[in-house]
Amino acid sequence: MEALRIAREVGGTDLGRLLRTLAEFLRDEAATRSEPGGPAEPGP
Repeated sequence: MEALRIAREVGGTDLGRLLRTLAEFLRDEAATRSEPGGPAEPGP
């Protein structure tokens, strides 16, 4: 949410790009966590 505050402070012209980048990051993180042996699963 800090990124949204910063985008607003600088005029919000890149807000769409910021939200797309954030969504992509969250999708990638979710995919990584769902992989076997990913960071969300305990190790052996």
